Amino acid sequence: NFNSSSCFSTNISYTLDTTTPSLPLSITLDNLISNDPTPKVTFNNVEVGAKIEIYYDFACQFKKEEHTSSFSSPQIEIGTPLELDGIYTIYYKITDEAQNSTGCIDSAISYNYDTTMPSAPTDISLPGSNTIDSDTSITLVFEGLSNSDIIRVYTNTTSACGGLVYRSDTTVSSISQNIVLTPFLSNCNYTIYYQLSDAAGNFLTETTNNTTTSLFNTN
Repeated sequence: NFNSSSCFSTNISYTLDTTTPSLPLSITLDNLISNDPTPKVTFNNVEVGAKIEIYYDFACQFKKEEHTSSFSSPQIEIGTPLELDGIYTIYYKITDEAQNSTGCIDSAISYNYDTTMPSAPTDISLPGSNTIDSDTSITLVFEGLSNSDIIRVYTNTTSACGGLVYRSDTTVSSISQNIVLTPFLSNCNYTIYYQLSDAAGNFLTETTNNTTTSLFNTN
């Protein structure tokens, strides 16, 4: 028989928890396309203390990262580096402290790992093929580009004419892209340089265009 006078508390309590962890309100990547082999994923509003496992395969068999959340919206770097260019879908599992698990979940977010440098323009020209002009602005025409590439243009000349000058950044929106450069000083020879990068942050290694324009302002 239970005798309250001889019964003592252990001061130990037990919580039965069979509830599957809630899914994050949202999941975001720091970049959807990049040349970074270890992308960062943010899980917004997850259970503190839960274990988050990240995978690239739909069956969640090959774990790429594991993180125990110390706050509700952790940013997790996927520490297993990617080796091949391609598009990788993020899958994950969340397991709470009671060992309840969500199972394998498709985040519906994909990461484009791209380490390939952009292709060089097929042609760069001045309108009418003129390399001598009296206009203090010129239009460069770049052909054979890819959308979202970025062209940065510089000109270089003698110190009396301004030396090396940054001119413009242009995000490519067409296979043929016009770039207007202005202003130029009169009676100077300018060598035009460009840098070409893509949305993933890769740069074309050859950045010099040998086009030289001599501008003679007759006014």
